[in-house]
Amino acid sequence: MSNRISIDTRTVKKGDLFIPIKGPNFDGHDFIEEAIKKGAQVLRAQDGKKALQDLAAKHRSKFGIPIIGITGSCGKTTTKDMLASILSQKYPTLKNEENLNNEIGVPLTLLKLRKKHKAAVIEMAVQKPGDMDELVEIVHPTHAIVTNIGEAHIKYFKTKDKIAEEKEKIFKYVVHKPLQPMELKELAGIKLPIPGKHNLNNAAAAGTIAKLLGCTKRQIKSGLEKFKPSSKRMEIIKKNGITIINDTYNANPQSMKAALETLADFRGRKIAVLGDMLELGPITRTAHKRIQKFARKVGVDLIITVGKQSKHRHGRMHFKNNKDAADYLKKIIRPHDIILIKGSRSLKMEKISARVVEMADTYA
Repeated sequence: MSNRISIDTRTVKKGDLFIPIKGPNFDGHDFIEEAIKKGAQVLRAQDGKKALQDLAAKHRSKFGIPIIGITGSCGKTTTKDMLASILSQKYPTLKNEENLNNEIGVPLTLLKLRKKHKAAVIEMAVQKPGDMDELVEIVHPTHAIVTNIGEAHIKYFKTKDKIAEEKEKIFKYVVHKPLQPMELKELAGIKLPIPGKHNLNNAAAAGTIAKLLGCTKRQIKSGLEKFKPSSKRMEIIKKNGITIINDTYNANPQSMKAALETLADFRGRKIAVLGDMLELGPITRTAHKRIQKFARKVGVDLIITVGKQSKHRHGRMHFKNNKDAADYLKKIIRPHDIILIKGSRSLKMEKISARVVEMADTYA
């Protein structure tokens, strides 16, 4: 097997194995010639995605190490990063980078397993029925965490019970019995580098598995205090007295509530810039109204909404696009403001965060 597997000719290098995959907006077979010119070998298969997954499953089977699968409606990426950081205090540990957590990203991650690794932490995301069946056969997790069951992607599952049934499949191959998470008092004295009371639960889940795998209290403490969240997740940016909470990676009702509760803990004028929550199907309108009500309940001073689903909520403080929302913020922000920016991935609300950071520079 090549030292590296690639599905993207933009990053392919000499000696890589290029697997052409067909997606909704591209066909990797169109780039085979380019891959060959760059010195890559090409795996020709009728179904490139299936070939990638089969290759990853076979590679994973060579490793008799703990493989921890993590899923949930929200918090799974943070929990993954926390657990990987703890285990890394004990031995070399592999984890998904950023959002490589689906039917393509998971096999690409597993194919990075090497003899040096003594554990792997694999985030496993599901979007529709059947996704976990596909992932669990590739990963064969020996241990698993379900962070929570919420309404993310309920458009495709119809009910929370169906979401729970899908996520429960992650336990198919686990070798440990169900565990009660660490009591929060066991986290006393640990300073997490990320705000939010909900992250204490994520830390407890990570610490529980780490403890089961033989990590000491010192290693758990060190790992939690050293862990670095993936980008766009509760990222705190402070500029000239203005605090920006960049939580723009994605959004669903549960993660929105957690972010708003975090905002409420700050002192100063609290501004929430909330984008649409997508893939909620028939509960879309109700869910957005509930979040609006919750934001007021926890004491948010100013709510600015962005997107199509939000248009029924506000008049002059609702905007159809990021640029207009950022322009409005430019007029109103002042030192000591705390600004939460959050919305579903496709809205790309990190562009608003970038604009706000630029604006804050002008207050120097």
